[in-house]
Amino acid sequence: MRIEYKLELDKIDMPYFSIDSSEGIHKLFTLSATLLNLLEAKESVCVTIHGGSAQDPERKAKALEQIIESGRQEDRRYGFERVRSGSIENTHYLWVTIRRL
Repeated sequence: MRIEYKLELDKIDMPYFSIDSSEGIHKLFTLSATLLNLLEAKESVCVTIHGGSAQDPERKAKALEQIIESGRQEDRRYGFERVRSGSIENTHYLWVTIRRL
């Protein structure tokens, strides 16, 4: 089965992304670059991080925050809010909202 879908960012209030905590640091840098670009046009973005242990999502969230902070323009400020965390079956998750301040 094939589904075609046209995504128009200007019609989305808050873009959502997801990443597995087992992904390497290169994926976090790629995601961070995408988020920084989006935050030029959007007020906020949301990322869910999921992984096998309860500590994995929080560690990745801290790394994501460090990467974004290291790459941001001097005149930009971002807020990082841990919205919700929990587990489903054997997977732990953390939702993080990143806002332009």
